[in-house]
Amino acid sequence: MIDSNSSFQQLIDALETLPPKAQQALSWMSQNRQLVEELTEGEPVPLETLRQIQARALQREDYLLFLLALYQEKREQEKQSI
Repeated sequence: MIDSNSSFQQLIDALETLPPKAQQALSWMSQNRQLVEELTEGEPVPLETLRQIQARALQREDYLLFLLALYQEKREQEKQSI
């Protein structure tokens, strides 16, 4: 059985290791979930393009763009597996 308190604490500990800008990006995404959904729906984006966006975003420390591209990638992978 999974200890949810332990799992939650592990998540908090992991989040605290992220740079402050990454923490802010995650917070923004959680507070604006509907907008994130709208931004990542529509026409599929090629996986290679999403990975290039992610790499460039990390180089610029644009964690919000990185997370949006990562979220889009995961959504498209889910669609393909259905």
